[in-house]
Amino acid sequence: MTGGPLRVEISGGDRSSATLHLTGDLAFETAAELLRAATGLLDEGRCRLRLDLSGLELCDSSGLSALIEIHHAARRAGGWMRPVRAPRNLTRLFERTGLDRFFLLGQPPVDDRATG
Repeated sequence: MTGGPLRVEISGGDRSSATLHLTGDLAFETAAELLRAATGLLDEGRCRLRLDLSGLELCDSSGLSALIEIHHAARRAGGWMRPVRAPRNLTRLFERTGLDRFFLLGQPPVDDRATG
């Protein structure tokens, strides 16, 4: 299977956070592009990353591996990576593989939770 192009746009955040908006296919042929974008942000000290997956059309095992790698890199940098707005087919894939619990889908990152 040949993946199509992946577009990664970075928005928002502050000195320690950013949102990466993914559009297209996150696959073997494109995973390195996402890893480069995320690594660049982490190198800048932006260690709280949201990945908006709403524009993804396909995610293969290399794409899942890239998401896991970014999650670990963000944790090593003292932050987090959280996939958000995943399409239903990707949410089901996360559920089948247990990644929904790994990524804590549906829960805000610790520093985004209301304290009281």
